[in-house]
Amino acid sequence: MNLERGFCTSGDGKKWLRTHVWHTKRFRMSKLWGFYVPLVLFMAGRGSRAVLKWFRQGVLVHDASYHVAVQLEGPEDSLMSVLKMVMAPSPSALSEAISHSVISGSIYGSAMLCHVGALVSQSIAPVTYMWRSVCQESGCGDAMNHNSDGGNRSEGSWCCSSSRQIWVWIHVSAVSEGLDALKLAC
Repeated sequence: MNLERGFCTSGDGKKWLRTHVWHTKRFRMSKLWGFYVPLVLFMAGRGSRAVLKWFRQGVLVHDASYHVAVQLEGPEDSLMSVLKMVMAPSPSALSEAISHSVISGSIYGSAMLCHVGALVSQSIAPVTYMWRSVCQESGCGDAMNHNSDGGNRSEGSWCCSSSRQIWVWIHVSAVSEGLDALKLAC
């Protein structure tokens, strides 16, 4: 019943996380945001002793598959201006080294999603975002490392078009408000 892709849906229309069976053995499940999610009630529910033990040992696992991914696509400069309007800090506000790593798709970024023009004072939710790496977009594979004449390309040259993609993961409880803010910014 636990599919490799997507979610299973129960009879009442609620979605199961991919790790539902594992969690039901260890935690009390609760219906939140259209999903069955594990609810840890310390000293009152199943799994509390195990969670505390794992936390003391420095191991903690969190299934965040109930976050919704939103894909934005367009010219890089347009996407940057949209993110600057609704994210604090925006990718362009990061240090140059970190900003380059985030924009190239090497690492992900975290920010607060806010209403357009009201940064931080009217925040919606924390989000995680990641640019689609430049090589994945162009489908260049080995072509990234070689010129048409057989010579190697320099490290700094990218094989890309002007169109880029960015994925923004928003908590399911803030999806409608977050999508409205992104649509307004676009």
